[in-house]
Amino acid sequence: MSDELKKLNDDFNKNYNISYVDENLPVPTNKDILKHYICSLFVYGIGLLLLIFNPFYNGLTQKIGNIGLTNIAITMYLIYLFIAPIFLFTLKPKTVYISHNVDVVLYILKILNIKKNEKTSDILNRITPDYRQSQALMLFFIKFFFGPQLICWTIEHIQNISTNYKNFIDVNSFLQNQAKNYGNYVFAENLARYRGVIYGLLIQVLYFIDCIIFSIGYCTELVIFKNRIRTVDTSFFGIFVCLMCYPPFNAASSQFIEWQHNESNFEVITTNANSIIVWALYILSLFLLFIYTSASIALFTKASNLTNRGTVKIFPYNIIRHPAYVSKVLLWWIGSIAIISELIDFNGFGSVILYICSALMWTLIYILRAITEERHLLKDPEYKQYMEKVKYRFIPYVW
Repeated sequence: MSDELKKLNDDFNKNYNISYVDENLPVPTNKDILKHYICSLFVYGIGLLLLIFNPFYNGLTQKIGNIGLTNIAITMYLIYLFIAPIFLFTLKPKTVYISHNVDVVLYILKILNIKKNEKTSDILNRITPDYRQSQALMLFFIKFFFGPQLICWTIEHIQNISTNYKNFIDVNSFLQNQAKNYGNYVFAENLARYRGVIYGLLIQVLYFIDCIIFSIGYCTELVIFKNRIRTVDTSFFGIFVCLMCYPPFNAASSQFIEWQHNESNFEVITTNANSIIVWALYILSLFLLFIYTSASIALFTKASNLTNRGTVKIFPYNIIRHPAYVSKVLLWWIGSIAIISELIDFNGFGSVILYICSALMWTLIYILRAITEERHLLKDPEYKQYMEKVKYRFIPYVW
């Protein structure tokens, strides 16, 4: 490492990196560990109460049936309650010195420290978090906003995999019986139906892989996973364009920028369900979804929104810097072909133009997400090095 790069890394660790621990620090005392543990129980307890009493999360719980998001959250809280002290007091990690949960509690105590006859400037100073506190508060929001949603989506995809697998077994059995009774000609006629259930099963498996990886990313921050959070994006615009893409905020944004897309019914564009165009669209969609899931696999425990957990440089991030966004948006555009075909048939070209404008707006939102993410990540010298090696955001050798 050059002296200049070392200086940049030292500056980043000193001024921005909230996970940086000076190795020269002594082993934390039991008092330090207990402070971190109690503050963690308090902060996680607040999160648990938010899950239990927030109507949005109650709606998520109803979607996953008897398993229940609340039951999962309570179980995770109890595991931390009884298991964490064993590891903390045995291993005595120095990371307790930079506890984000302690920062959250210190901020709460700070705003509660009300004094008589405070000036406006004093009040503003009291309620304004310092750098570490603002990072910790945003981190709290990220984990308790995205984490439960990803857990619920993971469970939903498990349920969908089970349903699609049963459909596959039923269709396979039906087609085999048809082939025995009527010959391969009938089997060929039903090939589209066979393709549909296999495609439906595969996309649910790929989405499940994506969701479970992000669930792990949101729920963990461990040295052994190398996913300690270095910085959190606290910029208004970065947070805004990200939240627009997730429930419940995307319900509001969709009212202004409505965009429907279809990822599993390309047969509507032609009378021949086994045409080469339909097959090509299904194969291309699977390929794009494979790239999207590959990006999540590459991130692995570092996967999460609005955080820097270290730079990933392996495929597909060694090709372009935002393969997940590119593959997701292209998948939506491919799926839009079926929607546009139906709009032309039933609503005319005016509706098609409006639809394309909405699709372009959502594409712009994902471009803005990429730009705001990079603006945040550029604080890290490691990401600057990565950008010098992987020069293109979205299209190799073009952009």
